[in-house]
Amino acid sequence: MDQRLTDSATPSHDESKSLDPGLRGLWERTKLAGDLIVQLRQEKGILQSRAEDLEKQVTVLRQELTRKEELMRKMESERIARESQQTGIFSNGEREMLTMKLKDLLAKIDAYL
Repeated sequence: MDQRLTDSATPSHDESKSLDPGLRGLWERTKLAGDLIVQLRQEKGILQSRAEDLEKQVTVLRQELTRKEELMRKMESERIARESQQTGIFSNGEREMLTMKLKDLLAKIDAYL
C-alpha cells in the first residue's frame, strides 16, 4: 500500500514535463496577482491618507462656518438692538410731527431775532 501512495505521489518524467509549464504559468499569475495586491494596498494607503486629510479640512471648515454663523447672529442682534434704541423712542409719525414742531419753533425764534 505504501508503494502505491509513493508511486502516485511522485509524477513520472512525462508528467513532470507537462506539469512544468503549467506550474510556471501558475507561478507567473500568482506573482502578478501578488504585485497587484501590493500596488492596490499602496494606493489604498494613499487614498485613506487623502480621505483623512479631507475629513480634517471639513471639520475645520465646519468649525469656521459655525463660528462665523454665531458672529453673524451676534452682529444681527446688535444691529436690531441699535435700531430699536434709535427708533424705539418715537414712531415714524411721531418723529415727523416732532420735527415739524421743532422747525416751527425755530422759525418763530428766528422771527423774533
